[in-house]
Amino acid sequence: MKKLLPIIVLISLGACVPQPRYPHIVVTEAQMVQDCQYLNTFAENADPGRLIPKYRINDAEQEVLHRADRIGGTHIVWVYDNQRMGSAALIYRCDD
Repeated sequence: MKKLLPIIVLISLGACVPQPRYPHIVVTEAQMVQDCQYLNTFAENADPGRLIPKYRINDAEQEVLHRADRIGGTHIVWVYDNQRMGSAALIYRCDD
């Protein structure tokens, strides 16, 4: 029984790993989006007053992705992506 409990805990924690929310948004480099339509630049700051700093450390990154999705972005180029400080990205729409 002592060997089974850690296995159950690991399987349970593995099921809690968040899946990518925006699988249709491609993270790329600036050279790859030269022929695409530039939409906007979004920046989000992390919350410096957070009581538990390791909880939801990618809030700013997720907010940039959410905003890119809302305006129809298909590709993003990260300008700045720091889990503790915040994130910024250029948003593009590329028609394949």
